[in-house]
Amino acid sequence: MLSKNNAEKISLTGLYKKSPESKYRSKFHENNLYHCCNWTFTIFEENGLFFAKDTYWSSGDNLVIEIMDDNINEFQLIFELDKVKKIKKEECRVYDEYYVVAIDSGGWNYPKYFTDKEADKSEHLILMEINEEIEETKDHLSSLIKRRNLLKLKMEE
Repeated sequence: MLSKNNAEKISLTGLYKKSPESKYRSKFHENNLYHCCNWTFTIFEENGLFFAKDTYWSSGDNLVIEIMDDNINEFQLIFELDKVKKIKKEECRVYDEYYVVAIDSGGWNYPKYFTDKEADKSEHLILMEINEEIEETKDHLSSLIKRRNLLKLKMEE
């Protein structure tokens, strides 16, 4: 059972994480706890009871754990789903802070990336990215000039 005090701590719009534990999986999965399971959860309430539902399956065939007073502290809030925006992996390099989470059947092999809705791209990080691109372009140009000069020499022989 979950006390009223602990029930008030739960966010139904939150994404939670939990350390993998074999006690929540079948004997079949005890040596591969991440098989079809991300260990990231959304919370739902049903008939006054609270449940954590793993995010791996969208079809509903997920690991579901009842949240009670003795296990509520096993779940840690990552972020509120309504306070973040999904971004592409490449965009992470221009945000100071972002989240990397497994929230579907892509699991941790193909995680999803989020940042706070109010987060602005970091001008400092964008400038660093531009400077890196300039240096790479300079290196490429230098390489092309060397190749051209070698071909000219070879043609003159």
